[in-house]
Amino acid sequence: MGGPEMTSSQRAGFHILFVCIEGAGAHEVDFERVPVAVGTVLRIRPGQVHHFVQAGDFDALMVLWPPETEGVESAEPVWTPGGTTPTHWRIERPTLTRVTSWIGELDAEQKRFDGSPARIELTRLLLRTLLLRLRLEQPAETAAAAEQPAVYSEFLGLIERRFQERPTVDALAGELGYSTRTIDRACRRVSGRTAKRVLDERTVLEARRLLTHTSLPINRIARSLGFTDPSNFSKFVHRNLGQQPHKLRHFDARS
Repeated sequence: MGGPEMTSSQRAGFHILFVCIEGAGAHEVDFERVPVAVGTVLRIRPGQVHHFVQAGDFDALMVLWPPETEGVESAEPVWTPGGTTPTHWRIERPTLTRVTSWIGELDAEQKRFDGSPARIELTRLLLRTLLLRLRLEQPAETAAAAEQPAVYSEFLGLIERRFQERPTVDALAGELGYSTRTIDRACRRVSGRTAKRVLDERTVLEARRLLTHTSLPINRIARSLGFTDPSNFSKFVHRNLGQQPHKLRHFDARS
């Protein structure tokens, strides 16, 4: 990639595994700045907006693969926006050496790739093995953070499928078969926020992604997120982010 791609926000439709091997700096994922140093492992999922921050100087290995790659998904914890599954962590030098070797093995196999069924299967197995090894090598506190109550996980999963319809917490709770109070209690326990706030934050995140990464007219963005009146969308954005949509777009755009 050239300069423009490295200095503007990107919203990839594929998975990215990012492992820093030298230097230090920062990377931004979904508007959160992540400090990067030797041993930083960063996972970027399809649909997330990320940005190569022009700070510091570091080298990193990156592994990319398409969504729904057969046999790979179960190698990692389930991730949804708002969940507790870590998106970045640090590994020590001995582990980093092993990870570098594993990525090197995958890279070497890709250079021999010929599209044959055997090569396809081997590449998938190597990727799955890499992800499983990384999962096992996570620090204990990082792995523990991925654990969250089933009620909260189910609520986040349903939000992910329904947030563009502007559902209510009551409607989502009813669809899941829980009381609103049960959903709210789970959200407060895990995130410290109400269920309504968790739901709104998912819409806020998507609005900010679309305002930052696309040139879609604001009224189309509003409709895509279930707002029939663009002025209500503007009020929603201003209330949650402190900026009108057009100003937020100008502020976040890095061109």
